[in-house]
Amino acid sequence: QAEFRSDKAAEIYLARAGMNPMALYAVLQKMMALGSESASLAALYKTHPPLDARVDRIDQRGFGALEAYTARE
Repeated sequence: QAEFRSDKAAEIYLARAGMNPMALYAVLQKMMALGSESASLAALYKTHPPLDARVDRIDQRGFGALEAYTARE
């Protein structure tokens, strides 16, 4: 659950910084494309939730949940 909370926080930080909060989504997709057999990601797969589960959580939240953080007043 900690990693899912971290992903959510990362999206908020990206939005507050004026960056595209969906960038995290793109990074996770690129990591998924490397596959679970990637030696460079071996430790990640042992200590983190599956990447597809993390991407699914982002899909469920959607961009609408981040709109409040993208507003500049």
